Amino acid sequence: MTKRDHTSSLELNKILEQLAGLCGCEASREAALALRPVHDYQQACDLMQRTAEADGFATRYG
Repeated sequence: MTKRDHTSSLELNKILEQLAGLCGCEASREAALALRPVHDYQQACDLMQRTAEADGFATRYG
C-alpha cells in the first residue's frame, strides 16, 4: 500500500474539509486544506513540539 493509498483509505480529504468548515477565515481554511501527512518520524516530533508550544502561548496569552 502506498502513502497515497493510506490517505485515500483514511479519507483525509473529508477530514480536512470538515476542519476547513470550522475555520473562521479564508486563510485558515486554505491552510487546513493544504495539510499533508508527514512520513518522517523526526519531522513529526518537531511539528508536534511546535504545536505544543503554540498551544501553550494561546493558553497563556489568548
